[in-house]
Amino acid sequence: MKTLLTLSLMMVMVLSMQAQDKIIKKDGTKITCKITAIDESRIYFAFESNSKTINTYILKENVAKYKKDKVMVEVKYEEIKPEPVTPPVQITPVEITPEELVEESEI
Repeated sequence: MKTLLTLSLMMVMVLSMQAQDKIIKKDGTKITCKITAIDESRIYFAFESNSKTINTYILKENVAKYKKDKVMVEVKYEEIKPEPVTPPVQITPVEITPEELVEESEI
């Protein structure tokens, strides 16, 4: 009886760990995985490779859509581009010879 219960429990664990989510990249590549987290710019996921679980992420800018918990979500990612920054002071290039880089105290 214990063996049957143990086997049943192990089967439920294996089935629950199977990857059920899917990421579809903009180039059409499909990744079958388990999505573990999502933030503003990344989708974190885990997948099995050579009997090992690999945890990684993909940038949303490379994703067309993803399916998590049987819900398909289309990704509308807009990269936030920083505004150009002007230096606080005017920088003028100056040519310096190697001799000028050595302080007199070092000679």
